[in-house]
Amino acid sequence: MIRLILGIEILINSANLNFIALSAYRSQGFIDPLAHSIVIVSIALAGSVSAVALALIIRAYRHYGTLDIRVLKRLRG
Repeated sequence: MIRLILGIEILINSANLNFIALSAYRSQGFIDPLAHSIVIVSIALAGSVSAVALALIIRAYRHYGTLDIRVLKRLRG
């Protein structure tokens, strides 16, 4: 589960990096400040999502004693 969360965070960070890099191509010599604002909001949301995900991981580990996704999928009822 931790690998899954880390993969999601890497994906969000790469999208933010691409968004910032491509904001400079709109016109020559102008960097769009809207892209920076959106990325700052995205970073804040990603931080809160990862905090909730880590809280869920801790809760699942305390309750089930494992973090293996294959084992946790078998618990569906």
